[in-house]
Amino acid sequence: MKINKTIFQLLIIFLPIHLLFSQNSYETYIKGKKLFYQKKYSEAIVHFDSLVSTNNEFKIYSIYYSGLCDFNLNKFDNSKKKLEDIIFNYPSWPQLDEVNYWLVRLLLEKNEYESSFRILSGIKSKDIKDQLYEFLDPKIEKINDFNKLRKWYDVYPKNNVIAKYFGRKLLNEPLDKDIISKIKNILSNVSEENLFINSDDYIFKVAILLPFMYNENDNLSIMKKNKFITDLYNGMRFATNHLDSIGVKIKLYPYDTKRDPEVVKGILKSSLFNTMNLIIGPLYSSPVKLVSQYCLENKIFMINPLSSNNEIIDNNKYAMLFLPSNKTLAIKAAEYAKEKFNKNKNAIIFYENNKVDSLIASIYQNKMEANGFNFIYKQKVNLEDSRLILDSLTNSYELMLSKQEADSINNIEGRIVKDGRGIEKLDTIYKYEEKFYIDDDSIGHVFTVSSNSLLSSNTLSAVDVRNDTISVLGFNEWLEYDVNTFDQLKRLDVSFISRKYINLNSEISSFIKDKFINSYGEIPSDNLFIGFGIINMIGKIIRKYGNYFQFGLRNENFIQGDVFEGFQYDYMNDNQFVPILKIIDSELKIDNQEE
Repeated sequence: MKINKTIFQLLIIFLPIHLLFSQNSYETYIKGKKLFYQKKYSEAIVHFDSLVSTNNEFKIYSIYYSGLCDFNLNKFDNSKKKLEDIIFNYPSWPQLDEVNYWLVRLLLEKNEYESSFRILSGIKSKDIKDQLYEFLDPKIEKINDFNKLRKWYDVYPKNNVIAKYFGRKLLNEPLDKDIISKIKNILSNVSEENLFINSDDYIFKVAILLPFMYNENDNLSIMKKNKFITDLYNGMRFATNHLDSIGVKIKLYPYDTKRDPEVVKGILKSSLFNTMNLIIGPLYSSPVKLVSQYCLENKIFMINPLSSNNEIIDNNKYAMLFLPSNKTLAIKAAEYAKEKFNKNKNAIIFYENNKVDSLIASIYQNKMEANGFNFIYKQKVNLEDSRLILDSLTNSYELMLSKQEADSINNIEGRIVKDGRGIEKLDTIYKYEEKFYIDDDSIGHVFTVSSNSLLSSNTLSAVDVRNDTISVLGFNEWLEYDVNTFDQLKRLDVSFISRKYINLNSEISSFIKDKFINSYGEIPSDNLFIGFGIINMIGKIIRKYGNYFQFGLRNENFIQGDVFEGFQYDYMNDNQFVPILKIIDSELKIDNQEE
């Protein structure tokens, strides 16, 4: 009994000298103490109780030790009565914290938790509280009732053990602002090491649900079609090796979904699968629905590595996208355009005739109009009609000029007066100026919502022909098309929205490129970098937060990437950092990143 031997053993020293004059009481008390320390509690209690029944200088101490004897004899009701008698009759006794220590201990033995919490909260000594937390911890660890823990925490928020286990329950809930705030309050009393259960030998288990199609790999055409899957997985494996070298242990468990819902059902029922900390995949709609339901029921996160489809995350707080969703792309594009194109708030939207681009165009228009922008028109464009963009921006008419008007315009730099001939009378000469139906500088920017090469090249050609101050907003895929030259993109000052900007000049990207070129004779694909990026991001989070991946995802304002620029999720389930690129000083740079 640490507290008994360290504190109460000294009590006799501090007794006033005149109290020692009662020789019989003194000898009885000392005999009782000696028997108590010899753990002869039944004999010791006889001596203490003989002093309790009469008025003497050792009465309060005898009541105390008599109560401890009962405690050690498992006579908890007797012990409780004696300890409570001290608290009631001797409220000014300086050793009340020690009395309450034993009272809390016996209440815990009787599983009277709420009474023990109340008394523990009144103890002033931090050392005594910390000793009691050691006894309380294994009791509260067994409590799985979320509502009970929440009730206790609401009443006793300073109880570190209650706070710790309630916090761990909260960490498994879908984390919104209110829950994050509660967890941060808990962290003001409970250390990160206690809350997040992190240890040097901890291994984070990630299930990889992808259509590897293992049984069909002897078919060359299947292997070629499925290369994006193997690239993705190889990138993940490369990342786990990299993280292992810096002490972060992630183990991948690949499962072949075969694009078959029945196969996925079998995977989800396996005993090993229930030990996973996180799921990456699946990719296709039928398996996604099954895994999504599993994640809701088991409170485990799933991450889709390639999709930007909002439908995956809209109705499931445990589903997330590694990349920005289509809605987020539109919102971030509008935030960028509101700041960059605000000198002239007239604009045009062209968008490819498909579900995704229509959605982005619609959200963008709504956000921009809410900020005072005006769209001259919003035009849907099919691929076979891609020239519509060029015609819309460059259709012109002849503005007839008088001789005086023509002479005046000729003196203005940049404006050209042309000669025309009559159709019926070929010798008829007239002066005119060619005018676009959309006047020069009448619109501030054009947003072409498409990654298609035809739509991008027609947009750029049209703006190039006009030679006015129209800004262009497009997508980073435009940079990959040979038809769009670097010089043209630079001259027209195009801004590129990026779903997955990979910094190929970073130290790790360069290392990956060199390794794969030397080992396989090929440049690594975007999917390989995505595989590396997703595991590397997970590693950065669990290095700090252990297996509480979701809290780390929410708590970190910006997670710096090594291949990707970075990740920002806040309270959303898709990456909120959408790089928008421009060619600046002949280099491609991010134009919307705060310094």
